[in-house]
Amino acid sequence: MALAKQAASAAAREGQPPKLTDLLTEPSWKAVMANHMRTTSFTNLQSFLDGEWGKGTAVFPPQDSIFRCAVLGLNSHIQCSMSQYALLVFRNT
Repeated sequence: MALAKQAASAAAREGQPPKLTDLLTEPSWKAVMANHMRTTSFTNLQSFLDGEWGKGTAVFPPQDSIFRCAVLGLNSHIQCSMSQYALLVFRNT
């Protein structure tokens, strides 16, 4: 998770939202997710998060924890991908 935190911090220093591909730091999961990361749904998710993070909207899990199941090495027990995550977005209305 330290590498994901570094990626999120580096993007913040540049005034940009982090790229999901940079937040996924576990090599074995990068290999598993490679095809999914090239899909329209993944691109749409990145665009959505770019907008929300850019507005300062609270999105959970935090940027450095989005791929936490992968970092914990649970891939032998469960299948997970960004399309299966529940992202919570809180907007002030």
